[in-house]
Amino acid sequence: MKKFNISLLMFIGLFTSMAFAQSYQFSGKVTDEDNEPIFGATIYIEQLNVGDYTSTEGLFSIDVPLETITYRVSAVGYETLSETINLPLDKTIVLKSVYTELPQLEVSAQRADISTPAAYSSLSKTDIETEGAGRSLPEILSATPSVYGENQGGSGLNARLNIRGWSDDNGSSNISLMVNGVPATDLENGKNYWSNWAGLVDGAGSIQIQRGLSNVNLASPEPGGAINILSEPAKSQAGGTVTFMGGSGQYENVIVNLNSGLINDKFAFSFTG
Repeated sequence: MKKFNISLLMFIGLFTSMAFAQSYQFSGKVTDEDNEPIFGATIYIEQLNVGDYTSTEGLFSIDVPLETITYRVSAVGYETLSETINLPLDKTIVLKSVYTELPQLEVSAQRADISTPAAYSSLSKTDIETEGAGRSLPEILSATPSVYGENQGGSGLNARLNIRGWSDDNGSSNISLMVNGVPATDLENGKNYWSNWAGLVDGAGSIQIQRGLSNVNLASPEPGGAINILSEPAKSQAGGTVTFMGGSGQYENVIVNLNSGLINDKFAFSFTG
């Protein structure tokens, strides 16, 4: 009888150990909607506070002591998925892409603000359209104080600009020209060639003119001033415009502006010519 009791206790202890040692495997693969594996996705078991990361092939494997679990899968750029399942199970998890529209970013590091002790003027898109009908860039800038521009030819390519009496005539380098904060003057001698920027006004979103020595953090020796032209950003809606202008001296000008709109909610193109 004593031997029987000992054997029974050993059997019960062994059965209990096996019951506590039993585990279930939760494994599978995490992919996107195109069936491409997602690397570094997090699989988290909420009841046990344990988890795993997917490999470069999107694979994962977790051993848990529960038959029913609730898991959560998350990855950067994808929607978080949560589900309750029964184990063991080998599962393919598909995550949907999620896109976050970022606000428009403008290059403004080279532009003065109200608190900056610098003499400057700004032209908005509306100002440019009002002043720029059939006119060259130096002529448009004449609408601002201490700036005088004139067109020395019928096409507007041979123009001249003065800021506070400093002229860019005869190849002088008294005025700095920048496009989106990037110097656009000749790198060798600092001269401006307006014929290179004949259509720049058509695609400009705003223009700022700083009179006198500029406060831009560039090696800009021009004493007359600095001109910074910001291009108009691409629009989120697809569309376009065609503008025709005519004038005396057989002047004709056609401006075409096309916008692709957001493509796949990721990027957009704009064309002006």
